[in-house]
Amino acid sequence: MNYLLDSHTFLWFVDGNPKLPRRNIELISNHNNDVFLSFASVWEMGIKNALGKLNVPGNFSSFIHSTLRSKRMHSLEIKMEHIFTAVSFPLHHRDPFDRVLVAQSKLENIPIISNDTMLDKYGVKRVWD
Repeated sequence: MNYLLDSHTFLWFVDGNPKLPRRNIELISNHNNDVFLSFASVWEMGIKNALGKLNVPGNFSSFIHSTLRSKRMHSLEIKMEHIFTAVSFPLHHRDPFDRVLVAQSKLENIPIISNDTMLDKYGVKRVWD
């Protein structure tokens, strides 16, 4: 099965944050699943890191690359169709990064692991249990 991680899910998984439900940890850790981190999430985290709202250990680029490699995760590029779809949505969610994640989830048919219930308004499959 494929899964797309929201930014907070990725960070909570890496940090071992107890806010991430055990079942989600199992899904992400299961090497039979392909787990994706969107370029949109990397972009969002990079901005927050630069603003001091997120503190990753060491160099941001190295942190992302080494984490993806060590956790056996894949990156998901942003395609033009993802953007066209994201900008066509009603404004249930004003966060442009989340709107791209929703577009990727819909177009690539990948459920999102996220605690953000606003994503449900777009009819994507959201996993949080």
